[in-house]
Amino acid sequence: METTHGKVLITSREYPETIITTMAFDATVLAERPEDVQKVVAAYFDAVDYIKVNAQDAYLRMGQTEGISAAEFESQARGLRYLDLKANAELFRDQAGTTGRAYDQTRAIAQFLFDQGIISVLPDVNQLLVPRFINELSE
Repeated sequence: METTHGKVLITSREYPETIITTMAFDATVLAERPEDVQKVVAAYFDAVDYIKVNAQDAYLRMGQTEGISAAEFESQARGLRYLDLKANAELFRDQAGTTGRAYDQTRAIAQFLFDQGIISVLPDVNQLLVPRFINELSE
């Protein structure tokens, strides 16, 4: 990664699985349009599968959307893991079928934000994470 405005000290490549891409939906959308939310989640996993099979075309398309070349997009994406449906399901469930790493990571982030004074109340992680859309696809 090149920059003319500073020096990169560290990237997420040095800390795999620390930064996880998430989808966020307003509670009203979840309640009123669950079928559409399910379609968005399914489309994401279709895109992940497409990247695995057609990486160069995917980089070209995503680069065009970002206004950069396919090569530059590929360079920026190097080291990223696009988690497929199975890996996402595992984030929400451990081998015992109870809550998985996503809950632990969310609690840790919430605690950090609380300790820094960014949030004033620790949220209930079970209210923040809604695995049903992944679960419905993985069943």
